[in-house]
This record gives sequence, structure tokens and C-alpha cells, in this order.
Amino acid sequence: MDNHYAEEETTVISFDGIKLRGALTLPRVPHSLVITVHGSFNQDRNGDLDSSSKWMYPEGTPKRRLFYDMSVALAKVNVATFRYDKRASGESEGRYADVTLVVLAKDVKAIFENMRARFPAIPIWIIGQSEGCLVTLKTYELGTRPNAILLQSPPLVPFDKVLEHQKNRAAAPFLNDPTGELARKYPYVSAFYKAMYEGDMLRRIRMTNDQYYTLTNGQWTAVTSLQKYREYMWDGLEMLKKVHCPVKIFFGSKDLNVPPEVAQNIEAGKKEGLFQNVEVTTLANLEHSFRELAPGDGFFEALSKPLSPKYVTALQDLFKEGRSCPEALSGPQ
Repeated sequence: MDNHYAEEETTVISFDGIKLRGALTLPRVPHSLVITVHGSFNQDRNGDLDSSSKWMYPEGTPKRRLFYDMSVALAKVNVATFRYDKRASGESEGRYADVTLVVLAKDVKAIFENMRARFPAIPIWIIGQSEGCLVTLKTYELGTRPNAILLQSPPLVPFDKVLEHQKNRAAAPFLNDPTGELARKYPYVSAFYKAMYEGDMLRRIRMTNDQYYTLTNGQWTAVTSLQKYREYMWDGLEMLKKVHCPVKIFFGSKDLNVPPEVAQNIEAGKKEGLFQNVEVTTLANLEHSFRELAPGDGFFEALSKPLSPKYVTALQDLFKEGRSCPEALSGPQ
């Protein structure tokens, strides 16, 4: 960090007493604050797949530093950022198998209330990334009222459509892994895709009330929540209709994980009077976490690339516009 902004270690106690640990990036005079909300699997405060989770990533993962780089870019336009280790990741407490989207939303609610008490006079945004977009929309349903929301690469279409999109994109290398290299480096992701596309995981999500699912990869096993993936069935567009503060959406046109074409559904809804508070920006040739995608790049190959300047500019320009939701400062509606 340079001398125009500082970083402060911060702990928030969540609804059930779990300690969520993170970092508050503070410009000298912040005019807004954002809370960043993670995507899937274990992730740390920087938006990295959590390499401390050796059971999930025994050889580590590429460092994408999405949230860290966002915090630096935003500090340069006098926006503070609270980024935190996701529950059961990094230095935050919790048990991964019991993490659901509702639990994660309650974590964000606790963080928002903590930040609102600390910064009562400035607008607070919530920025969700991928899975974190559903978490953000659920946080709103639970009564949290940010001044505005930014959804990045949101899975707003039905879960079946997301799986269909991923099958020949993000999942493809794991389903066709003749040397077993990906299964060795990323056993959790490999086992998840195989269980979802080739095993009985999707059937058990749909047809049972089972709470847990045991992923297997040779001798390796790990337990995940089936309830979390039932919550993936939420209709994101229906949830979005109930949000009344300004919402901005960023898609990358080459997203390997979620279909960016859902932007067309939103534009069609606008013609019927829906989503009037929603604006969508599609960034050409960028992937799920806003890196330039070259031919042949997979999800993990793209992670190690720097953030695209066009994304950084779009992010900073958004906050220069000073959007807000006035009713947020008067409490839940």
C-alpha cells in the first residue's frame, strides 16, 4: 500500500459467534466503502482460491488477487474496501461442510452492520463475485440495505443452464484429464465436476433431502453441503427484481463459468418495465474474473494473468459517478 491509504486488520463477529477476519483498506478521506463477497469454494480475503486449504488444493493455486487488486484500484479513487476470509477459509473460523449460501449471506449482513456502525455517514456498496452475487441478493432479502450493489459475473440463470454452460468450458478439462494432472493438483474441483456431470450429485440435490455429499478422487475424500447447491437453484433474476437500490452488473463476454447472455434477459425485461434500477456492462473478451482470454486458456490458466485495464477503468468510473441509494441510510425497508 502507498502512503495515500492504509490497511487495517479487522475481525467481525458473525451471527453465530464465528470470527470473520479480514482487512480494511482505508484512503485518507473515503467517500464510499465496499464489501467484497467471494465466489465458489474456499477463498481468502484477496479473492484467491485458498491455498492454505491443502485438502482442497494440495499444490496451491494461481494467485489471481482479484479483491486485493480491486481494493488498490478503488483506494485510488478514495473508496475504502473491506475484504475478508470467507467462512472456513484463511484465518476465518467455521466448518466448510456446513457452509451454505444462507449462512454466507448472514455473514455479509453481520459485516454490513459492523461497517455501517463504523462508517455511518458514507455510502456502502456490496460487490458480489460469481457465487457471491447470489449471496449478495440473499443478503438484501434478509433486510440489509446497501446504497448500491455491483454484481460481477453473476449466475442469474437456472443452475441447470450454468451447468450446461460450464460443461464444455470450465468443466471440460477436468472431465477429460487423461494424465490425471488436474485431478492431482485440484482434487476438489475435479471430484466436484465428475460427481456433478458423471455421478449422482445432481440427482441427490434434486431428489433427496440429504445434507451432505462426500466427494471422492481415488483415496482422497471431502464433504460438501448439498443444501448449498439446492440454494444454487434460486432464480437470480426473480431475486434481482426485488432489489430497489441501484444495481450494476459486469460480465466478461468470454466467461467460462456463467453465461453472459443473461444480459439479454435483463434488457428484454427493461422493455416491460422491469430492472429499471439495473445497468449491465459486458466487457469484451474478458473471462470470469476479468482477465483477457487467449485461445486455449482454461479457468486456471487465466487466473495468473493481470486484471484487464478495461475492467479497472470501468470499476473506477462507476464510483466516480457517485451512485447511491438514499433510503439505505434510513434502515431496512
